[in-house]
Amino acid sequence: MTSPDRGSDDAASSALVRLGLTRTEARVLLGIGRLGSATAREIADATDVPRSQVYGTTEDLEELGLLYVQHAQPKEYHAVAPGEVESILRSRFERDLETVVDRLEELERLQSPDAETREEIWTVRGREAIDGRVAQLVGGAETRIVLGARAERFVPDRHVQLLAERAADGVEVVVISSDRATLELFADVEEVTAIEPPESMSEDEHVARLLVVDDASVLHSVLVPEPVDGEEETAFWSGDSGFARMLVSLVEHSLSEALEE
Repeated sequence: MTSPDRGSDDAASSALVRLGLTRTEARVLLGIGRLGSATAREIADATDVPRSQVYGTTEDLEELGLLYVQHAQPKEYHAVAPGEVESILRSRFERDLETVVDRLEELERLQSPDAETREEIWTVRGREAIDGRVAQLVGGAETRIVLGARAERFVPDRHVQLLAERAADGVEVVVISSDRATLELFADVEEVTAIEPPESMSEDEHVARLLVVDDASVLHSVLVPEPVDGEEETAFWSGDSGFARMLVSLVEHSLSEALEE
């Protein structure tokens, strides 16, 4: 049975690996953090990392600024303050992320102008990816945004703020939901119209959210009955296509009824 303390170390180690450290570097860094200061032998005993690997690993961590070395006999390795570790890792992550985004933007510019429009319907899987696509579509809206959401969890705080900002910019924003908690998210945002769906608008139990932007782009997400890796939501989105125009027509018809009630 895994102890809570061991479980915390495992979670932190996995997080450090995602931030760019090797598994061994993560184990050694956490071991020194636990000991405060230690020799290579003590680190090896505490982390189950062979002492022959500890030497090279501590050198790498020292170069990253994640530990201090006291040149005594034998050498002692000292933990860096948690706040300093956070600053170093955050800066490293942001630099790497900037490098990736810059390259992706460069590659996007190299695409042919109609590279994306060749496909009518695009698929996005997973809550975070769908949230990102929704934010992108909402951010690019010029005249009108209509968002339908099954429940509050499908309208994260950053979307509430973004919708309020777009409404303040003069974009018409309408939120439709039969979930009272979802509508309450916009209770204090006068520029956003938050309404319940009309009776004629049927609610499919699998639909999670529906977004229409400028009567041209549409995102329609559904709940996956048997999700893989916790990604319970899958979305289809399209712009200026037959699929988009069909959904826009259906939404506009139902919306006109709702606004008249």
